[in-house]
Amino acid sequence: MGAVIILLMWFYLTSYLILIGAQLNAEIEREYTNPDNAPGKTPGREKA
Repeated sequence: MGAVIILLMWFYLTSYLILIGAQLNAEIEREYTNPDNAPGKTPGREKA
């Protein structure tokens, strides 16, 4: 019975880590695809 509990806990933790990784990946992709955050552009300053 203890092995089943450990296995279910392993599944739970692994799926939780996969969801955290997916969220992190989405945030990183959102930052890099945002044209306002282009490399070399200073945030908060616009060229006149």
